[in-house]
Amino acid sequence: MQKAKGERQIGRRSWPSRAAMAVGIAASINLVLWGCSSNDELQPQIPLARSPIVAPDLTTACPIRNSGIKTLITKGTGLAFNGASFGSVGTYTYYLAEATATLSVSDHCAAMIVDAPNAGDASGTVTYKFDVVILTPTDPSKASGTLLYEVNNRTNTPSFAALNDASGQNLFDNTQPVIPAAASGAVAGVGAGNGFLMRRGMTLVWSGWQGDRPQTLTAANAAITASQKWYPPGMTLPIAKDPITKGSVTGLVQDEFIADNASSNLLGTYYQRLANSPASLTVRKTPLAAPITVDASLWTYTAGNGTAEGGNTTTNGFGFVTINRAALRADSKYAAALDAGSDNGAIYHFNYTAVDPRPFGLGFLGIRDLISYLKNETKDSAGNANPIAGRTKTTLATGISQSGRVIRDFLWQGLNTDANLRQVFDGVLTLVGGSRKTYTNYRWAKPGDYSRQQETHFVPGDQFPFGFGVITDPISGKTDGILNKCQQTNHCPKVFQYDSPIEFGGARASLISTDGMGKDVPVPENVRLFYATGTSHGPQQLANNALSQPDYSVDRTVAATAVSASPGALNASTALYRALLVNLESWVKGTASPLASVLVRALFLQ
Repeated sequence: MQKAKGERQIGRRSWPSRAAMAVGIAASINLVLWGCSSNDELQPQIPLARSPIVAPDLTTACPIRNSGIKTLITKGTGLAFNGASFGSVGTYTYYLAEATATLSVSDHCAAMIVDAPNAGDASGTVTYKFDVVILTPTDPSKASGTLLYEVNNRTNTPSFAALNDASGQNLFDNTQPVIPAAASGAVAGVGAGNGFLMRRGMTLVWSGWQGDRPQTLTAANAAITASQKWYPPGMTLPIAKDPITKGSVTGLVQDEFIADNASSNLLGTYYQRLANSPASLTVRKTPLAAPITVDASLWTYTAGNGTAEGGNTTTNGFGFVTINRAALRADSKYAAALDAGSDNGAIYHFNYTAVDPRPFGLGFLGIRDLISYLKNETKDSAGNANPIAGRTKTTLATGISQSGRVIRDFLWQGLNTDANLRQVFDGVLTLVGGSRKTYTNYRWAKPGDYSRQQETHFVPGDQFPFGFGVITDPISGKTDGILNKCQQTNHCPKVFQYDSPIEFGGARASLISTDGMGKDVPVPENVRLFYATGTSHGPQQLANNALSQPDYSVDRTVAATAVSASPGALNASTALYRALLVNLESWVKGTASPLASVLVRALFLQ
């Protein structure tokens, strides 16, 4: 058995060159046909969706052509990190902006965004808005030409924090980390941290993509200050209407609460409950256990005003349920849902009729159209200047956990081809996403949820395809891959994916390189997969570890309520993240060869 190209372990050879050449030729033909077509006859036939809540089953690329950024209005700009300078690059400038984007419902491929065709106005235009935050060298000549887009994680910036050994959500402070030789004196990085990204001259971009996170840049003016160090990027989406009656859309929704401590008793809903509609609360011990209906006297529902994020448990959310857990534990009819009389870990489900879904899949389209605009355009339709026009030659995307899953989903949805049939991202670096995608492009979506052994167990996002290459799934019989659609348009980025040991137990990471029967599958030539033992789900910073564990010869204590009896790993891994990003950027620019994959393989002898 020979070693596959680009891998450090024994496995099957990667895709044959003739197959890759055939894919490239087919992709070129498709692009010519799409580019020359002025009607729908050359577009793929889109089947009816199996249900209004999911996208049509289409494995053929279907680029949306009639969408884009209408306006990008800057609300505030100034020197970032309190005017700190970063080596030869100098200072950085921030831009706080609000983007308005549109999609024509008549676009042949608009139906690939669930509920988008049902959210248009009288002119057939879907309009949505989202926040945009940009960091770029103050001196344009110091910009490296690389734009790094971080998919924010529930509006947070863990990638920026890890790569700079700093804190997230902070564009004001500038404290470098200190790791002394002694057991004391460590200093955690804050704000800019070690300045790694800024010293490289990269332009950094964040934007609102998660449709249940409210905007923060809607006011006329905004600024980064000592008291306002970050603006969590949010999004405002239109409401979908019934395509025939144009009235409100309703549907059954189930929201979940797990009692992980003795006092919590609030279950936040992700959608507005239809007024005066029936609802029920159930409790069960495990996801597969039979639910027990909770008596209505043991819970109350409070409606909210819908100005906060989905699942919020205050009156600013969409609504919340207050559960009388003490009375439930005291009632013997709920004993089957309890563990030795305790409901810690029990699963509560609130079942209700929700109203007014929104097309959450527009979050993907917004990312696509924003990056395309920033790279290729000089001004918007209203004449507002692109703040970084002419600075971008290379586009990269990165994200940790949920954000890494978003990038995988973005590629699978076929959105790395823009409205003008150009490639969006040249390279992507996904961290600790495993084989998963997201619960985003669905009706009644919950982008923040994901399937776990006990919690939100049946949430979509863990279904085939899992790996980047196109294979036939031995379980479902479907043929697909994360890169299937971008291969058809010849717009696949170079891909690095890194996973820790956590993802093999909690995110099915083995399915990236093996199939449903446990056999190795080919890894495409443009993909590298990395696995490092002893690392944690979130990259650990050395200075932070030195503060939390000054003396490694002393065992750390673990709380009785912790998820594990052993302490978490404290192997610093942010240097690994930086090394992968540098190598990916160099690979994309053609100045270095990619690192070889380091991954777990099955080694089936043929």
